[in-house]
Amino acid sequence: PVVEKVVLNKQDIHIEQGKTDTIEAEVVGLYEPSQEIEWSILNNISEDTTVVGNVNQATVKIGKDESAEFIVLVATSVQDNTKIATVKIYIDESSEEEKPIDDEKDNPDNKDETNNDNKTETNVEDKTVKPSDEKQETTITEEKTVTHKVGTKISDKKYNYKVIKEGSKEKPITGEVEVTGLKKKSLTTIKIAKQVTIDGITYNVTSISKKAFKNNKRIKKVMIGKNVITIGASAFANCKKLKRVVINSRVLKNVGKKAFYRKKGKKITFKVPKAKKKSYKKLLKRAKTNKYKVI
Repeated sequence: PVVEKVVLNKQDIHIEQGKTDTIEAEVVGLYEPSQEIEWSILNNISEDTTVVGNVNQATVKIGKDESAEFIVLVATSVQDNTKIATVKIYIDESSEEEKPIDDEKDNPDNKDETNNDNKTETNVEDKTVKPSDEKQETTITEEKTVTHKVGTKISDKKYNYKVIKEGSKEKPITGEVEVTGLKKKSLTTIKIAKQVTIDGITYNVTSISKKAFKNNKRIKKVMIGKNVITIGASAFANCKKLKRVVINSRVLKNVGKKAFYRKKGKKITFKVPKAKKKSYKKLLKRAKTNKYKVI
């Protein structure tokens, strides 16, 4: 049997805090591939946010104290763990019952109150036409339209990035970026986060660009975040002091040619998720990685 892809029956759904939902997966391929799926979640903050899988069906429970904007459910084919599908689950606040508002008692001086209300409304109308307020409203509108287009170069205190998917802080929409190099050149430990927030916009860090850290003479350790799917060619080539790489991502699909190749240098130890050890060994071997071991 050959697995071609994994397909989910839902995409971009919403679940309230403390609630559950069920998602099904179908493994598509030739000669009746196995329908067994390994389920996992990313980006959750609450320990009570869980997923329980049963062959090709998963029940996702959102913790009552879950504070993440969204989580990502990952469905991986057990037969071919390079075939995955993901669904983004937005977290909605738990619904609360609204308290009824008591009606005001009848007031014998209703005419006076009516006159006062009219005066108040007149004052409000007068304020809304002031030029200063109009300027303030215009300023707020401009702040809401801040975006970074695809290809825009942005950075935080330590790293440089390039936008590969636009995000927005208003809707909200989470974008995607790739790491392109160091802003803080003195770093010896590289920590690729699963997410970064720049100018109020949140981005998933999904890739490391080719030659991002090539020939760096300081780097000793690299920690790769949970959302990284691609490590570009020669990304860490000839980093001679590099001796340990921790891969936290369970969705890594591509390791570019000679991403960790060195002519000289110490042996690199790769620490990877236990369930991904076999497939990640293959990725590293295809990338012509030399002088390494996987644990």
